[in-house]
Amino acid sequence: MRAPLKDITWQSTGVSVIWDAAALHQVGPLTSALSLREFFLWAAEDFSETSPLARFMDSPRCRCLTVAGLEAALDVLPPADADEWLEGQLQPVVRKFQNTLADGGGGCALVFWMVNAARFHEKLSENSVRWECTGPHRGHELRFSHGLWNGAQSDVQRIVPSGHTNPELGIGFYLQRIS
Repeated sequence: MRAPLKDITWQSTGVSVIWDAAALHQVGPLTSALSLREFFLWAAEDFSETSPLARFMDSPRCRCLTVAGLEAALDVLPPADADEWLEGQLQPVVRKFQNTLADGGGGCALVFWMVNAARFHEKLSENSVRWECTGPHRGHELRFSHGLWNGAQSDVQRIVPSGHTNPELGIGFYLQRIS
């Protein structure tokens, strides 16, 4: 993992996971977030900027899409299926967003809102970020960084704004571009 990201780059570029609601409010009201289902529907429209689902682009403040619901989607799947879904279904759509709408990753940010930061675990020995399952799958972990970021763990940065009260936790993770 790279050194912490201390600025607001995550608000305008890259693919991030954010668990801090106050930080998300900086990019717009959470009511403007797309559901995961809407995100996939918009991908089926090739991320058309004329789609009603492109409502986040109406904000003059920035070009940042927040997607809610990833946490719930991962919770309903058995761990092996969730790992496969992250890599085989979500990652290709994230790449499509990055290449179609975000000018390769630098023109627009994609942020997944995940509520519970305590479910993320950095595994230094594997150079990975894992996601802790709950419910009937408690005790299992998903290969989150492999699935979402194509294993680009060495380029992932923990987002720790200057003056943040808990630098060990931060507000999320950021990757500039999935390669």
